[in-house]
Amino acid sequence: MLLAVLLTVGALITAFLKFPNNSHPLHDTPYMKSVSADKFGITIQAEDPMFNEKEAKDLLKRLGGEVDAVYYSEEFLNFKPQMFEPKFILLLAGIAVASAGGGYFTWNKLMYLPPFDWMMQQPRVNAQMKSDFYEDGFGMRMPVEGTVARGFIPYPYKTSDRADSVGKYLVNPLLPTKQVLELGKKKFFTFCTPCHGNFGNGDSRLAGQFPNPPTLHSDKVRQWPDGAIFHVVTTGQNVMPSYQYQITREERWAVVHYVRTLQRALNAKESDLQ
Repeated sequence: MLLAVLLTVGALITAFLKFPNNSHPLHDTPYMKSVSADKFGITIQAEDPMFNEKEAKDLLKRLGGEVDAVYYSEEFLNFKPQMFEPKFILLLAGIAVASAGGGYFTWNKLMYLPPFDWMMQQPRVNAQMKSDFYEDGFGMRMPVEGTVARGFIPYPYKTSDRADSVGKYLVNPLLPTKQVLELGKKKFFTFCTPCHGNFGNGDSRLAGQFPNPPTLHSDKVRQWPDGAIFHVVTTGQNVMPSYQYQITREERWAVVHYVRTLQRALNAKESDLQ
């Protein structure tokens, strides 16, 4: 809209005030047609009091040139742009008022009238909003059972599957690099330490609100394959919920690496000193 207004004002200035003034008498003369092709030319303006038209023509003819006399028109000589002419100012003011009024009506009135308001009044449900369409009143619905997101491979095992049984089929795809261990530590302290404690000893920080989990340093857990720990984190176990929706697949494998780091640090062997 702003660009349209600026272009309109520019067009008015060009047409009304004759900007740029292109009515020079040399335009559309044989001289201009010749010098714009394969020749060159010279113009002599008779502003000097000593100028003699006949002598100038004779000189140029002796040099082999074609001589034409061009005279300024009265319109060209008397042209004086009047930027502050009342009718021009009134026209600009009228365009400004019309543009402002049209813009205000379009964006504040017209867009709220049919059919433009159909998108605002569509029968949809916002997140966390109640719905009268369903009997339970919940607007947000769970996906249909078996729904798989595009590009996502669902976890093939369930909570009822034993961790030590399915763990042997799962291999940690991440290497225990410094970056991976830092990621695992971050997620472990966020989601695991409230129950398992900062070092995985099972010393919950929830002050007895939930039963304390077993230590992660038992022979059973230390002998588990990485896939078994990943399975428990993914599907949950006993009172422990599933964390597959809070922690991504790569982050869960990073947590497994960090758990292994804690196990080795708190169950060090003499061979680790070598």
